[in-house]
Amino acid sequence: MLKDFYPFELRQSSLHYSSSRLDGNNVYESLLLVSLAEKRQGADWKSLVDSFELLSSWAIKEFFQCGNVWQTGAGSACSLEDVIGRIHEVTGELEWAPDKNFPSSVVSVKDAGLDFISHRNLIDLRKGGGIFYFGQSACGNDWPSKVKIDLRENRYKRFFREPYANPVKVFTIPYLLASSHEKMLEATSDLCGLVFDRSRLTSLLCGMLDDSDVKEEISRVYTLAEKCNQ
Repeated sequence: MLKDFYPFELRQSSLHYSSSRLDGNNVYESLLLVSLAEKRQGADWKSLVDSFELLSSWAIKEFFQCGNVWQTGAGSACSLEDVIGRIHEVTGELEWAPDKNFPSSVVSVKDAGLDFISHRNLIDLRKGGGIFYFGQSACGNDWPSKVKIDLRENRYKRFFREPYANPVKVFTIPYLLASSHEKMLEATSDLCGLVFDRSRLTSLLCGMLDDSDVKEEISRVYTLAEKCNQ
């Protein structure tokens, strides 16, 4: 399925690591190490999660040919209110409007169940009516429960107005949902929309290696994931 992007070879009845066959490409290995992380707390793990979310947002932006992508997760340098304000300025949608049970300025909310938001204009540059992609990433072993809690319950509705057209929900994970896990893939897609697992993310990111920022972030993920496996 991944051809040259897959760093293992089947010899007789066992898999052998042959290193990535593309020069300077360790995308698959990086995502694999994230999924195998033994230390899932502390500064290195937090940085690793933030980097995975960033890579995921870039991959989704590229795949859907979006004009913009904004980080809304815990790794964002801005508050959720500030991010939504910027999105509203660009798109004319997603106006900040917290539920009446919250104060007008909510400082305790982390990400409202979203890690990134991407947007694509429709043909022209007029504001309103574009396509939004609401993304959630999960690196922990408990990702199936995160699906149910974060995306399905639409927590973001409590903090800002929805776009005119229903957003496309996207879920990214460093785990591989193989053919034998087809039912799990179907169930996950039903709960949270489009699923980009290790295989799909590898295919996307390997096509983006000409971008120095992408290549640097992949190396960062690899280094952090190694630390979390020591």
